[in-house]
Amino acid sequence: MKKIQVFILFIISITIAPNLVGQSTFGGMFNLNFGYGMEWPGGDMANRFGRNLKISIGAEQILSSKFYYGLDFDYKFNAPVKEDVFAPYRAENGVLYGSFGVPSETIIRGRGMFIGIYAGKIFSKNIEIPKGLKAGLGVGLLQHELIFNDDTQSFEIINGVYSKGYDRLSRGLAIKSHIGYMFVSKDKKLNMNFLVDYTLAFSHNVRKFNFDQAAFDTEGKIDHLIGLKFEILLPFYRYSEEEIIYY
Repeated sequence: MKKIQVFILFIISITIAPNLVGQSTFGGMFNLNFGYGMEWPGGDMANRFGRNLKISIGAEQILSSKFYYGLDFDYKFNAPVKEDVFAPYRAENGVLYGSFGVPSETIIRGRGMFIGIYAGKIFSKNIEIPKGLKAGLGVGLLQHELIFNDDTQSFEIINGVYSKGYDRLSRGLAIKSHIGYMFVSKDKKLNMNFLVDYTLAFSHNVRKFNFDQAAFDTEGKIDHLIGLKFEILLPFYRYSEEEIIYY
């Protein structure tokens, strides 16, 4: 009889034991984000600039609830400029002449930056890896301006403080939203974000007066930016051990 009881207990133990599993559940993570992307302007900004490239760096805290918040910085560059602030100084052939009649090869490019904070949610049912659709909303500061490069150093108008009368330095409050997908590999060594973002900014000319127009520029502008961004994430995970019973 005892042998039968021992045998029954053995069968029960090997049947139930595999169903009592200690499994790691996601307890949160901290990311350092490094991104590269492209943006297309709209609104008043589209009258001045074309498409720009951007690089970004940020820090993000993801909670165990899959809500997240973070800090984001974008540096915008290589934007072609549609507005010719040197038009009054060009000869009939379109050339800018500098000191002693030397042709100037001044190049105008757009530069800008955004810095802000944001919060959002990852929509994931995976208890171990926070991957899935994500969406968020933030607020920050948008700034953009014209940058002049004159290799001949002959166009004196853009040297020193005079360049401030032409650079159209503008900044203002911005609202930025994003939606995308967060990918995490099974071994958690490859972590990426694929994002579409939209920025709405209310900017104004910091300089107030444009030399080329000989006029004040105090009217507020409404700027739009639609962008695509790819990010590589450097993660620091937190996990908690929970005993999960499966039936």
